[in-house]
Formats: sequence, C-alpha cells, structure tokens
Amino acid sequence: MLASAKLSGDAMRRLLVLLVAAGACGGDSTGTDGGASSDGGSGIDGSVVGVDGGSVDPPPKVQVTWSPNATFIDQPQLPLVTAHDDVKHVYTIDAAGAKAASLDLSVGRVLVIYGMALRTIKTSTAMGSSVVLTTDPAALTDALTKADIEWQQTLAFNPANAGVPETGMSAPITIDDLMVSQGHLVYTTTVNGIDISITIDMAGDSLTLNLVGEKKIAGKSVGKFTATGMISKMVSQNVIQIDNGMVQQWSHVDNGLTGNLQLDLVAAGSLDDALNFTVPIPLMKFPLVVAFIPTEVDVGCQIVVMGHVPADGSVMAHADFAFDSDLGLEYANHSLSAMGRVGNFTVTPNGVNQTASSGAVTSNFGIGFPDISVSMFGGSLVGSIDTAFLVNGTYTPMPACLSADTDFLASGKVDLSILGRIALGSSSVLLWEKKMPVLRSGMCPP
Repeated sequence: MLASAKLSGDAMRRLLVLLVAAGACGGDSTGTDGGASSDGGSGIDGSVVGVDGGSVDPPPKVQVTWSPNATFIDQPQLPLVTAHDDVKHVYTIDAAGAKAASLDLSVGRVLVIYGMALRTIKTSTAMGSSVVLTTDPAALTDALTKADIEWQQTLAFNPANAGVPETGMSAPITIDDLMVSQGHLVYTTTVNGIDISITIDMAGDSLTLNLVGEKKIAGKSVGKFTATGMISKMVSQNVIQIDNGMVQQWSHVDNGLTGNLQLDLVAAGSLDDALNFTVPIPLMKFPLVVAFIPTEVDVGCQIVVMGHVPADGSVMAHADFAFDSDLGLEYANHSLSAMGRVGNFTVTPNGVNQTASSGAVTSNFGIGFPDISVSMFGGSLVGSIDTAFLVNGTYTPMPACLSADTDFLASGKVDLSILGRIALGSSSVLLWEKKMPVLRSGMCPP
C-alpha cells in the first residue's frame, strides 16, 4: 500500500480504522467517592467532586444487591488490607480484624475491596497475624446479582489530571518542560526516524494541542506534519444495569466534544513512511471511585503517517476541521451500538493543496484525538472511543490526476468482560464517517 500511487476510498478507510482501533494506555485508578454497604439491596450514594475541588457533579445513583458469595471490604475497613500487589493481585489482610468484621476469606469467594480490587480468592493462607490471598480474575456480575448504577463525570482539563510518563515503556517519552502548576506540558519522542513534539496547555474548560512531527534525511527536512487545535471539556455519562446476575445494559457517552483542529502535511522526497504511533501515556487522566468501583477515563492521542514520496516528488495537504459532537457506545439486547452524534461540523481546505512528481505519489497524515479509553478495577472497559481526522494528497501519472481528500470519523472498541460474561457479535462500532474531496485536477476517477 505504501508504494501505490493513490489510496483508494477503501484503503483510506483501512488507514483510519488503523487509527481508531488501538486504545490509549491507562493508569492507576484512584479517587474518592461515597461509601458503600454490603447489605443486599442497599443504596449507595455520594457526591462526585473534581480533583481540583471546583467542579461538582450530581451524586451517582447506585442500587446494588450483593451475591451471597461476595466478600466486601468497605472504605472504613481498608486499614485491614496491610499490603497489596496490584501486579500479581496478592492481598495481605489483618487476620484478627477480618475475624472481628466477619469477613469470609475462604477460597472461591469473590473479593471486592473498595476502590482497589474485584477478584476471586484462589488461595487463602494464614501467615502469622495475617491472611495472604492469591486471586484470579472476577467480573462485576460475580459480586452483584442486581445493580442500577448511573454517574456523571465532568472531564475538565486541570493540571492535576495531567498524564505522567512511567518507566519501562517500549516507546519512551521525554518531558522537556513540565510546569504542572501552569498547566503546560511538552512531550517529545522519536519513532521510526520521525521526531515528534506534543505540547498541551490546560485551561480547565479547554485543552489546546500543538503536535509537530518532522522527518529528516541526511540532516535535511523532507517531511513535516502538524496538528493544532483545541477541545472543550466534556461530560461523561455512564450506566450499568445488572439483573439476575446478567448485564442488561451498559453505556458510556462523552457529551460536548466541541473544538477545532488544523492539519498540515508537507513532504518533499520523504521516500517511504509508515508510522502508526499511539502516545504511550495518557495526556490527561480522570480517576474516580463510584460507590466502591475504581474507574478511570484517559485522554490520549494516536498518529498515523503513511505514504511514498519519491526524491523528486512533493505533497502539500491542509484542512481545518470544526466540530460539535458527542461520542457514545451502548450495550443492550446482546449487541453493541453507537450512541454518539456527529453534530455540527465543517471541513475547510486551508492554504494550497498540491502534489508534484515525475511518478506516483501518495502521502497521508491522520490523528486520533481525543482518543478516550475507560478502565474499571484496572482492566480495560472501553479500549478506545475517539474522533479521527485525516488529510491525503496523491498524484497518479496514468491517467494524470492530482487529488487531495479529508476524512472525519469516530469509532469505538470495547472489552466488557470486567462487567460479566458477555458474548458480543462485534466489539467495535463505527459511529460516523464523513469524507470530503478538496482537490481534483486532471483525469481523476469519480
């Protein structure tokens, strides 16, 4: 595909599917929320407060009935958990305290620890004054026979929510400038010979992104792509409904994805490019404990550059996108469906769109932003739900055709196994796709 003269409509679609298929990386799930009771059928409530202490969301709606096989360590009992390994999922519990609290830690029980764990006890071993538990995975339906849980979370872009690199990443990110208190971060990395710089500025109600990628050959710049724009804060709406130990409904909607993005692509003799890079850390992280469930919404970014520009070839492609959309997914009636809306959007060609070469040329630049992922109990729930933007410039000599195109789409991918045993016909769904040709010159096909 890289050596072909022109990406067909189907090939462009495949490129964008690549762009939106992968999820952004998650992180540790921590936060604060209302308490919980282990009594069957009890209500659990509490206010949801933003980490900056400013934005206050309405109290979540939580009604649950616990399975008789569930052991729940509530927030006031967390001191009984004297040690925990969140990688190996091993938990050390104070034996005397567990006995006083009538906590059943026998093998086969479903262990729920407030804001921390949802596991099945594999072994339970007395060691001195403690009980050491090794565990296997569990689902929410193993712990709850009935649940009606709804909550809202405002995703405001405050410095306290900025993502921080972790050690041991395969594609390291270097922070050149980390001024969290001012809400300004610069991430840099090099992938496949392309230098990438991502600058974000957080203003609470909005986030500004400035992405620059540059490829050099023998010290000379032969390709450059940029993405500049902003998005406004969003409001996440979430629903989980369980009945008779089965998931009846789940939904996640990010309302108010409003913003703009300008894409610019310039290549001159850049030869072959093949970059599909997901920034290995979230740009923003929004942890929250809902009742007893630790959740986290992450906002990331993915970049795709593909093309073939020979030594005497050049490509210039530009476009401005403006959008006012909602992103959403819903599971109900044993199937996954889209809940989002494309809303009002415009695509405006910006500057000169042109391609020149003695032979075939194609160059494509796409970005998935915001790339939103959702985790629960540290496990992936929404691998990715995002908007993706693409600009493309091509030239074919036989027949001679100059063309440039844009694409604006949204897609989502889920893994609902943390909720329960769900058989999905498809784990991904396309919310929308809007293609627009911006240049046709010569004997171009329809």
